[in-house]
Amino acid sequence: MFPKIGRLFRTVRHLKFSQVVWQVRRRFEKRLFPISRFCQKQIPKDWQISDSVFWHSDASARIPSPVPPQSTANIQRGVFRFLNQTAEPEPASRWECKQLPRLWQYNLHYFDWLWSLTDSESGFEIAKNNVVDWIQNHRLSGASTGWEPYPTSLRLINWMLLFFGPWKERTQKDRTFTRVLVESLYLQSYCLSKQLEFHILANHLLENAAALALTGFFFKGADATKWGRVGNSISRTQLDEQILSDGLHFERSPMYHARILWLTKLLSVYGDDSTKGMAGSLLPKMDYALSRMRHPDSSLALFNDAANEIYSLPIHVNSEPEVWALKQAGYYGATLENGNYFVCDCGNVGPDYQPGHAHADTFSFEWTIDHKPFITDTGTFEYGNTHERSIDRSSKAHNTLTIGGRSSSEVWSSFRVGQRCYPRVTKWCPSKDSFFLEAEHSGYSPWVCRRSFAYDKNHLEVCDFIQGRGTQIFESNLHFAPGVQLSLNGDTCIASVGDIKVQIVVSTKEESKLNRFSSRYSPEFGLAIARESLSIQGRCTESAKIKIMMTVQR
Repeated sequence: MFPKIGRLFRTVRHLKFSQVVWQVRRRFEKRLFPISRFCQKQIPKDWQISDSVFWHSDASARIPSPVPPQSTANIQRGVFRFLNQTAEPEPASRWECKQLPRLWQYNLHYFDWLWSLTDSESGFEIAKNNVVDWIQNHRLSGASTGWEPYPTSLRLINWMLLFFGPWKERTQKDRTFTRVLVESLYLQSYCLSKQLEFHILANHLLENAAALALTGFFFKGADATKWGRVGNSISRTQLDEQILSDGLHFERSPMYHARILWLTKLLSVYGDDSTKGMAGSLLPKMDYALSRMRHPDSSLALFNDAANEIYSLPIHVNSEPEVWALKQAGYYGATLENGNYFVCDCGNVGPDYQPGHAHADTFSFEWTIDHKPFITDTGTFEYGNTHERSIDRSSKAHNTLTIGGRSSSEVWSSFRVGQRCYPRVTKWCPSKDSFFLEAEHSGYSPWVCRRSFAYDKNHLEVCDFIQGRGTQIFESNLHFAPGVQLSLNGDTCIASVGDIKVQIVVSTKEESKLNRFSSRYSPEFGLAIARESLSIQGRCTESAKIKIMMTVQR
């Protein structure tokens, strides 16, 4: 009991005071004033579509789809595929499919999948029928997944962009549908305005704010004006806080950065003048940051909660060769010619008050050689509070060192972090096509861990030095891309992928053992691929030095 209380204290002590106040307020209001009380809310007479919307130059053409496409035929049949799981919810309970994972249900209620219908002749009718079905059958209730603030925000954005964008003329001609749509958009906006996620903050609050900012653009009336003003104000405040000076989103997830980049582009078109200017000024460095967090095959570096095929990524990848650093985010790497790429994580796990998408991946790295993935992160299999989720967030699932079987940051439950690691870079020496990096952290207190990277496209030396009190077990893990074959011989290993061989030599002052084992790789949600991994295990007293030398043999 007492260890759990201690862990809880180490988790909540980092929250902002305002988060605690809003959490208490939210629980109080949900009990005494349930959201269902808004069911009879009457739409004011001044709530109307803005005069400029239907005849506005098609700004939505500048906003690409936020997600990869789905099958139009499947959507027409009521079949959806999210998180690599295909399902056909029963028509009578389509919007309350409780048997499916919560994140799957969220994706259904986002209505991001409507973007897949924009190129189809029958797309508008399919979209309209689904929207009307949702309005009629997913009634306002505090127990309804679709009425939670986050999915409400994304759904509002998608409905407004599509029905007043690519489908604006057909929407305008169907007056019955327009009336039903506009009434629902008002009710959703009203409910969202009463449930802004100040208790969560971070990407959730920015999504809430962007939805209200768009409401202020697409509609007119006293409420629309107020929500637009609030949404734009919060958007500017949050963009200023959430976008780091190097351009990366402060939750340090390349996947969520891609989403926030899309949202920022949206605000640069549909925000008020101040928001447009601020968002537009952020886009170049956000684009650059995303380009540095992508492998030569355009896939994402999988640090923290990250997965491919969730958000659409810009087709163009800035592959200009350079050794680079996103210093505030803590990512360092090299994007070189001929498909050579390396990235390592020496940054904080995320903002202290909201590290929900953090993994204990401090000092982990990924390496692609000649366009071939070689060393990979584990990725993210799911968001549920499961054994798989615990593995994905642990230090052992990353290419880094563990001491005493612990993780460098105390990750627990689905989105909780207790004691967290604060790394400090002590040396950064970049050159044209190589670099030396050294950093340290005390996440394994009372032990201090220092790691250095010496990298060029044909050679990598990773050196760990640990120092502390007493005797402790250490383990350093390397997780290889699927298809990489390992051959062990004492303290030496040959890793082969295609026509490339990499010699791996391990040296330690202490007695250690090299072990080969199988692990899971999840580059996408719901996807589990077997791969080979390597661990260096040993025991040290007071200090230890582990050196891993990897040399590419072409």
